[in-house]
Amino acid sequence: MKNVQALPINRIRPSPAQFHHSVGGPNSSSTTATASTATATTATATTATALRFADAVAHLGEAARSLGLTVPAFRSPPRLAQADRSIKRRPDGGSTVSVRLQGRPWQAVLADLVEGVVVANALVGKAAMAARSSLWSAVVSEVPHVAA
Repeated sequence: MKNVQALPINRIRPSPAQFHHSVGGPNSSSTTATASTATATTATATTATALRFADAVAHLGEAARSLGLTVPAFRSPPRLAQADRSIKRRPDGGSTVSVRLQGRPWQAVLADLVEGVVVANALVGKAAMAARSSLWSAVVSEVPHVAA
C-alpha cells in the first residue's frame, strides 16, 4: 500500500485555469480543453459541476460572513428525490441547504444557493433584497465562470 499524504480540502483552491479535462476521454488523441477559457463549450459553461458548486459555496460563505449573516452548510443532492432545493433546520440553530446539480442550468443552482443563504437567515423585505444583491455581486465578481 502506498504512503499517501492527506491534504486538507478546505485549504486547496486552485485557479479555474488549473482545472483541465481531456476532450474525448483518456484513450483518445484529442486536445486538452480548459473550462474557464473562452474556448469552453456552451454545455461546460452552463452546466453545474461539483467543483463549481464548491467554489461558489466558498465565495458565498465569505460574502455572507462579511454581511454578518450565518453561513449554512451546503450539500448536494437533496435527500428528497423530487426537490431541486431543500433546507433542513438543525437543533443547534444552524441549517443545511441542499441543492440538486444534475440536469440543471448553473444559473439555477446559483440562484438556489443565494436563496438558501437568505432563507437560512430568515431575511425578508428590504434586508432580503439587499442580501441577495450583495451575494450575487460576490459570486459574479469572484467566480470567473459564473458570468459565462
